[in-house]
Amino acid sequence: MRKKVLTAISIILLIAVFTCGLTGCGEKQGIKSLIGKFENACNNTDIDAMLDCINPQIADPIKTGIGIYNSIFNGGDDNSAALGSIEEQIIGDKSEGGESSDFFESIEIEIGEITVTEDKASVSATLNFTALGKSYSKPVTISCIQEGDVWYISGFSFK
Repeated sequence: MRKKVLTAISIILLIAVFTCGLTGCGEKQGIKSLIGKFENACNNTDIDAMLDCINPQIADPIKTGIGIYNSIFNGGDDNSAALGSIEEQIIGDKSEGGESSDFFESIEIEIGEITVTEDKASVSATLNFTALGKSYSKPVTISCIQEGDVWYISGFSFK
């Protein structure tokens, strides 16, 4: 009896692995996870986590620029302090009541169709966000690229 159960479970797992291998569901899950991580980073204004989701060829020069800005103007290497300083330049002094949440309140990325071709992917999505108290919804295509086993966002195209 136990042997039959183990055989049945093995067959089910084999079918699941074979099906996922043919359809790329593992890759698609990795891309969904990447976009979820990016969405969460945006909602938490975590610049380091946002940049971790972006293709290093794009993110590394940004990190360098933020590091230079931070060392000149903030005397440190904390990217969140640099972001806060840049935010003050744009929004105003927080002591005067200016907060990033006054401008940007939330973001949600609804993932639609994911098309994977070798080491590239295209994600049709809807970007829902609230800014200045108004809700917006924009269709977007998110381009992704795979380096090794890791997927990164490589671009956004708004429709």
